[in-house]
Amino acid sequence: MSTMDSTAGMTLGSALERRRLEVRAGRMEQVLAALRRRESIYAKEGAVPPPLRAAIRDFGLELDAVRGQLRDRSCGARFRSLPQR
Repeated sequence: MSTMDSTAGMTLGSALERRRLEVRAGRMEQVLAALRRRESIYAKEGAVPPPLRAAIRDFGLELDAVRGQLRDRSCGARFRSLPQR
């Protein structure tokens, strides 16, 4: 599905906000992957530093929140496009 298909019923502002959230989620996924790689290196050496564990936890929570916003926006877009009775 192309971006045009998924944003056909959205305003320009809504489409831009959705795209911003998608890009943000992608960046956060990359950061989490890098942090998890570092965690696995530390785990092999014996101990993962608590700040690294905290960063992974916090980025995971923030990513969940961004994904929730994306879900809310996609549900809202579907309901807004339904005809009113």
